[in-house]
Amino acid sequence: MPLNTQVLRDGEPVKGLPWSGFLGETMLNIFLTVGLKEGDPELEYNEGKTFGELEPPDFVNVAWSGVYYIDTKASLWKEGKQTLSRDYTFEWGPEVEFRVELKKGDVLRMWRDYK
Repeated sequence: MPLNTQVLRDGEPVKGLPWSGFLGETMLNIFLTVGLKEGDPELEYNEGKTFGELEPPDFVNVAWSGVYYIDTKASLWKEGKQTLSRDYTFEWGPEVEFRVELKKGDVLRMWRDYK
């Protein structure tokens, strides 16, 4: 069952985010990491390392971990949405081949369509 994800800014979906292919996997991991960083900063992703300690461009490959079984208080997991409290910029590459900006006030949403 696919996981639907969306970033809303001023009530509208943010356009231009890479949600497919290799960059899509990277985007999903950034999305999930930011949700956990803000929603459950004390949650460990590795022994002694917490989501709250991460700063861009670092993120955790959450998508291929036990994402379905994460016991977290993050509202992205509990309620399916979460409003960001700060700005984030993820970029890397010799000439900034990849750049994603998430802004304070953006709403992260995720859900599954059960049919």
